[in-house]
Amino acid sequence: MIENLEVLRNLIIKNFNVDPTNKSRVRNIVDCKKIFALIAFKEVKGFSYTPVAKYLGYNHATLIHHVKSAKDLYQYDARFREMYSQIESQFFIANKDVAEKQIEAELILLDIRMRKLKEVYAQHNEHNLAV
Repeated sequence: MIENLEVLRNLIIKNFNVDPTNKSRVRNIVDCKKIFALIAFKEVKGFSYTPVAKYLGYNHATLIHHVKSAKDLYQYDARFREMYSQIESQFFIANKDVAEKQIEAELILLDIRMRKLKEVYAQHNEHNLAV
């Protein structure tokens, strides 16, 4: 998860010359923090508020606030929506390899679960035939 956050941070720095870990309250910087929080919330697998908040240098309540307010800004602020879309599309492309590895891992887990379910089903049928 941390490597995804690093990729996201670097994209924001590259595109907007703003570090989302910056402590400033200037609107442009806060918007970048909110974009970071919302993309992390929506796109990073295994996301939880506390580790991401620590990564950014604040507590989980602040991150929850950023995610909620980012959703509102996305809905009503065209400039914010454009900034968000720019980073989101680049983040998806940058994380294609990571996403493929995560999908492969999920497929392996699903295969293991299917085998276990088949075993349980077979045992259940054997038990019903014996009765």
